[in-house]
Amino acid sequence: MTAKEFTIKCVPYNKQYNELFNEVPCPRDYIASQDEFYKALSAAIIEKKPLTEYLKKIDVSYDDETIIW
Repeated sequence: MTAKEFTIKCVPYNKQYNELFNEVPCPRDYIASQDEFYKALSAAIIEKKPLTEYLKKIDVSYDDETIIW
């Protein structure tokens, strides 16, 4: 699936997640495929748990000078 299709598919879940946790999760922040992210997002909403209960978050320090933004 294309990035656009994936984004459109996640929009309803992003709204619900935002209502629960006051944030919209970004797939780039998690170690997961599109399918894994989508399944975890839907599970997080159903079980009312944060995504970090299902997926590992990428640990990137924005103060790391070795990373070129």
